[in-house]
Amino acid sequence: MAKKLITSKPFDFSARVTLQLGRESISSSTVAISELLKNSYDADAENIHVDFYLRQSPAVSTLIIKDDGAGMDPNSLLNNWLRIGTNNKVITERSVDKKRVLTGAKGLGRLGIDRLCKKLILITKKAGDESAVQLEVNWSVFENTNKSLNEILHNIYDVQLPIEFKYGEVFSKKEQHGTYLALIGLKDDWTPEFVDALSNELRLLISPYRGVNDFKVNLSTFKNNFKQERIISSEEILATANWKVNAKVDEKGRVRAEFKNNKSDESIILPPIEWSKWIKNQGDIPLFGPLTFEFHFLPRDLEFVYTAMIFV
Repeated sequence: MAKKLITSKPFDFSARVTLQLGRESISSSTVAISELLKNSYDADAENIHVDFYLRQSPAVSTLIIKDDGAGMDPNSLLNNWLRIGTNNKVITERSVDKKRVLTGAKGLGRLGIDRLCKKLILITKKAGDESAVQLEVNWSVFENTNKSLNEILHNIYDVQLPIEFKYGEVFSKKEQHGTYLALIGLKDDWTPEFVDALSNELRLLISPYRGVNDFKVNLSTFKNNFKQERIISSEEILATANWKVNAKVDEKGRVRAEFKNNKSDESIILPPIEWSKWIKNQGDIPLFGPLTFEFHFLPRDLEFVYTAMIFV
């Protein structure tokens, strides 16, 4: 059988695939926002502000998400943020400064912005840079088009300091760093109940143990000249635990433990126990330590049990 090579071509993607991926991989608007905050966590941010500026119509409402993470330079923006499904978080596994375990491994979270708003303005800056990088994405250009994905272009600007936006300061000093997202023309009606649902979703990102990762989220809504603000916290979860366990493996490999029932105030304190007597067939001394351990047992029902733990 004779054959003649005509040409060689790669797979191509319709521009609409970005909308399909975002809408099918992100289950809800609250999850979409949670995915954006995971990017802030991965960027070693300590403080994230989530501010809703709500008007009578969602179409003229805006959501601002600002963090104090590492920020991006033009190279990072082009090669990581604008490239879908990158494996950089799979390769590195942990963040640069705080060594956090990276959470946004799929690289699809940013596509969920489409289900949140009509237009995105992203401004980002690394510490020490004298200017910031601004990206603008109009999600409507992906609708009803036969263009390929690489034919859709987005404007990227170098912006000199100081930078002010409609809703306040973005960056004013050279040493400031982080990422600022303005989601303009919201598609959802963010009622108080909807914001409460978002608050519950964001609690899953926060460790109930203060100081473990220094990650704080402030959630605010501005409507009719009225501001409602809350700090997202999961510490109250621990107060509902039935049992709390404090344990320690000391320098000599001895185990100490205290069990406390928060419902009955019953407390059981175990005397120091040698490792070989605490657990069988694991040697005379542990292969780790010293170690302190705190465990909270929170049964919700017979089919689901929630536990919270911390190792130090």
